[in-house]
Amino acid sequence: MEDRGTATRPGFFSRFGSGFGFFVQGFREAYAGGRLRFSLTPLVINIVLFIGLVWLIWGTDVLEMFTATPEAWYWRALYWLLDWLIKLVLFYLVLILFPVIGSIVASPFLDLLTEKQEEEMLGRPVAPPFTVVGMLGDILRATAHALKGLGLGTLCAGVLLLINILPGIGQVLYIVLNACLAALFFSLQFMDYPLARRRLSYGAKLKAVLHDTGGSLGLGLAIFLCAMIPVLNAAMLAPAACGATLLYHRIAGDGAVPLTPPDDVVSKPNTP
Repeated sequence: MEDRGTATRPGFFSRFGSGFGFFVQGFREAYAGGRLRFSLTPLVINIVLFIGLVWLIWGTDVLEMFTATPEAWYWRALYWLLDWLIKLVLFYLVLILFPVIGSIVASPFLDLLTEKQEEEMLGRPVAPPFTVVGMLGDILRATAHALKGLGLGTLCAGVLLLINILPGIGQVLYIVLNACLAALFFSLQFMDYPLARRRLSYGAKLKAVLHDTGGSLGLGLAIFLCAMIPVLNAAMLAPAACGATLLYHRIAGDGAVPLTPPDDVVSKPNTP
């Protein structure tokens, strides 16, 4: 009997293009009427947080916190120069680290957003019922997965550095492989919302991403490109999560991951 999951499976480049397209489609999914509040709330919080950090940096005399303003004009000129250099460095750090901070702030909202998206796609609840034991298990699982991800990322970075020192082709391979790994990790990061909802192991999550390598690379590359745009990268968090959910459901359609939470148990509304 012919395997339906592989018989109609599109090619790598087709999946790559559709994975990129899932990110574009994610904007419509994220900012649809019924889910708008889950997308706009973290966006507004992140914008206010960014403005506050920038105001704190440029509105504060940093050196004055450590030393008084010198009297001599030449020392005062050096004082102002150092103050501006410190502010530029701090501002640069904010631009670099803000996507990470923004992701942490947006995480609970994106979880609700993708849950509502899945409920509309499947026509039924998808979240497991809340229990204290389940919550503690989710926290421990998320912590363990974060540590495994950190370890895997460190290992990959070490291998890439070894490749980079190869003469000639090493630098080219480093750039290409580094971009591919970044794209896969971005896909894994945003696909983690539906993956974690099913309480899958870290190995199962990696298997899901690699099952549709083309789609994961396409989605991750689109996220990577938008993440490089300062400030505006906060607006791409919700579309990235929704696009990753669309990719997850395609992978689930191949049978690589489940559509239902553990034991097919979902939360049900209270009945009288």
